[in-house]
Amino acid sequence: MVIGWSGQRALAVAYKWHVLLVMVVGTFMVMLDTTVINVALPTIMNDLDATLGRAQLVISMYLLAIALVIPLTGFLADKFGTKRLYTMCIVGFTLTSALCGLAFDYKGFILAGIGFSTALLALTRVAEDGWTSTTVLGMFMVSAVALVCWVIVELREETPLLDLRIFKNFTYTMAAIVYLVSTLILFSALFLLPVFLQNVRGLSPIETGLFLMPEAAAMAVSVMVAGRLYDKIGPAPLMIPGLLGLFYSMWLLHGLDVTTSDADLVKILFLRGVSIGFMAMPAFTLVFGVHAPEAMARASALTNVLRQVIPAFGIALFATLLQTRTAFHFSRLAQTITPDSLEAVQVLSRLEQVAGQFGASDAIASQAAVQVLVGMVHQRATVNAFHEVFLIGAIIVLLALIPSLILRKPKQVEQAQQSPAGATDQSDGQPASSPASD
Repeated sequence: MVIGWSGQRALAVAYKWHVLLVMVVGTFMVMLDTTVINVALPTIMNDLDATLGRAQLVISMYLLAIALVIPLTGFLADKFGTKRLYTMCIVGFTLTSALCGLAFDYKGFILAGIGFSTALLALTRVAEDGWTSTTVLGMFMVSAVALVCWVIVELREETPLLDLRIFKNFTYTMAAIVYLVSTLILFSALFLLPVFLQNVRGLSPIETGLFLMPEAAAMAVSVMVAGRLYDKIGPAPLMIPGLLGLFYSMWLLHGLDVTTSDADLVKILFLRGVSIGFMAMPAFTLVFGVHAPEAMARASALTNVLRQVIPAFGIALFATLLQTRTAFHFSRLAQTITPDSLEAVQVLSRLEQVAGQFGASDAIASQAAVQVLVGMVHQRATVNAFHEVFLIGAIIVLLALIPSLILRKPKQVEQAQQSPAGATDQSDGQPASSPASD
């Protein structure tokens, strides 16, 4: 088959894009590996009991190997061909990366992947299949078994994927609860509010973004203010007002409607931003400030994973609840607001009169009026569903009140006791207290 000039040109352009994609992916993987090594350096130092001077050899030798190989690429490309050489390098890179992965707990990696991904997939199926469907229940069961096995493996592994023993630190656990609740509510509401503003109130994306700007600005300012006050008054006097303010703002969102004025909505979002800043900043500081230096890398990894996983599950859960509750309320309202009900007859009559004024026939006017009525019912059902979802968010915030009441700023004595045993105090030359002395 003969391909015309235009066809050859299209193939050439497509081939160039394929080459570009392959090069971008390869370059990205090289940069990712370099970043991974830098991030993992504290863990390497801890696991191998190496000093910083010796541990940096890992990065230096990695970069040195790259520098030594680069001059050979021209010769090897001429000998084997550019495409073949690149393919060989990608295969070698993938295999050696896999070997490295099989070392930072592959059982924990597999179990965590199965447990978390299956739970998320089950949540996305709830809206279609229902909470009690065999598929959803089966996925949740698989997720539960995988996560239980994952916890067991992580607690027994000498070098676990995530060190769950960090939760033995009571202050960390309580602060993490408060911090993760604030993160969950922040991201979940940032998902729900644009949906409400655009689908229910009919705002444009630009108008929605302008509505959310005061919350972001308030949060930025409150984080800085909380940082200044933290050293003076400690975490609880900041977190408790922030938590109560966030609860109140979620309660106000629970009453959100199409008739809510723009000014009132901006005030609610401004209060949300201030409250989240005062709630999250002290908790975040405590989360990273109550560990001994040798446990900091593991605690940071655990916290960062939770900070990504918890909001992901929260958004999936709230999205599922919004869909299922909207369907429930629409079904309930459809049973009461029928074409024969008094309220529906009055609405349909007015709508038919308006349509008739524009010259529409009786049949078309009646059909248009029914469609408008269905839209009104769906809007009312959606608003009711949003009310319930925001109420659930308010209850979740309120549950974080208990850990926030018992949190306090670690004293200098406690911080000294958390330092490695046998460490020497630079100020007076005396040995620091060991962790066992607490």
